[in-house]
Amino acid sequence: MKQQGFTLIETLVVIAIIGIITAIAMPSYQEHVKEAKRSQAKAALMAFSARLERNYAETMSYETKSDGSVVTAASIFYENVPEGSSNGERDYRLKVIADKTDDDQFTIRAEAVNAMSDDGDFELNSIGEKKWADRSCWKKSC
Repeated sequence: MKQQGFTLIETLVVIAIIGIITAIAMPSYQEHVKEAKRSQAKAALMAFSARLERNYAETMSYETKSDGSVVTAASIFYENVPEGSSNGERDYRLKVIADKTDDDQFTIRAEAVNAMSDDGDFELNSIGEKKWADRSCWKKSC
């Protein structure tokens, strides 16, 4: 009588192969996910900056709207929040770093939070400089 099926050894070999492939592929996949989240943060900074620039073109100030009300980070940011993002799910928090001595300049920072908290913070300012908060550019190695 011929037996059909897999032996225990064959099954263990297949499980070991799957484990090795997973161990090799997982770090690469996780880095791609982080890179996608970084790209999303950079896009949010650019959208935020564009909205501030549009406001500046209308009012000649980053701090007031055309109706005379004060511009707040929240009023502009929530127009530019990526779809599907809720506070608990966000990996970056946008923050305006104001220079009270000069309302013709701004710096926006994307602070890493939640799953990305071990990553760096990005900054974009009114003259177009893009950098990690502690480095001189947005690339992982400058």
